Amino acid sequence: MSWVIWQLASGRAFIAGVPLLLACVLLRPASGGRTLRFSATVGSLIAAGLIAVSATALPPWIYILWASAMVWWLLVGERRFCRWSATTARGTLLCATVLAAAVELPHELRPSISGGTFRRIYVIGDSISAGLGTKSIETWPDLLHSDHSIEVVNLSRAGAGVRDARRLLRKVQIGDGIVILEIGGNDVIGGDDPKEFYSDLDALCATLESGDRKLVMLELPLLPFGTAYGRAQRRVANRHHVVLVPRRYFASVLSSSGATLDLAARRKAANSRRISGSVECIFCWRMALSGIDRPQHPSEIIIRAPIAG
Repeated sequence: MSWVIWQLASGRAFIAGVPLLLACVLLRPASGGRTLRFSATVGSLIAAGLIAVSATALPPWIYILWASAMVWWLLVGERRFCRWSATTARGTLLCATVLAAAVELPHELRPSISGGTFRRIYVIGDSISAGLGTKSIETWPDLLHSDHSIEVVNLSRAGAGVRDARRLLRKVQIGDGIVILEIGGNDVIGGDDPKEFYSDLDALCATLESGDRKLVMLELPLLPFGTAYGRAQRRVANRHHVVLVPRRYFASVLSSSGATLDLAARRKAANSRRISGSVECIFCWRMALSGIDRPQHPSEIIIRAPIAG
């Protein structure tokens, strides 16, 4: 994954676009010099482009408000006789930008995992977690088990989508534990209907939701115009109390130098240390592990305290 694609897929384009847009709006008063106004206009268009292609899963009404304020500001900003209108447009755009940033901010922070005692970790995923059929190389769930003496049940399947995971759950019994959902990438790549994706993901989490389980889901790295999938994940996570790991962590894994679809292969090739210390870029896995204490009973996992955001 190239640097440019990573900026888009991880949502960093949004993080870069918001402050750039704020700066350009503040630097482009209607009474300023022509060079300054032109530079600020170009900069604001670049910022708007970054935000548009970032696939940030904001509610549609925020995008509509934002786009309307942006067009209004661009149209009236050059008309000096509309000073009041230009000032109002600028204020509206600033407020819309700050509002969008405030809505997105909670989804960019490290999530918290409440304390509890769990007997095992379940992994429901695709090729990232299942590997690509290379039995000689352990997958990251295998390494998680061997490195930390934690019982890990890997239910991942290469090429699996959310609907495949639902079918799988009809055949297996899931007990109490931490359930890590690394699923949905194949649905996005395959261009599945976002409504069906939401329906399947909602049904999957409804099946898994239980007071004895803690669900952790990786937000999918998304390319431009994939916003609907991100909204679906956030809606499901909010509805079923799923801990949602921001997509920049998953994107950083896929974009790391020398990374392959089999994360364990990357670890072996680099001759790195155990997963808790060596694969630091896989922050989403380390987040779940950093609060886990090795208990006296080998079949239990204790999360000592909430992992603060």
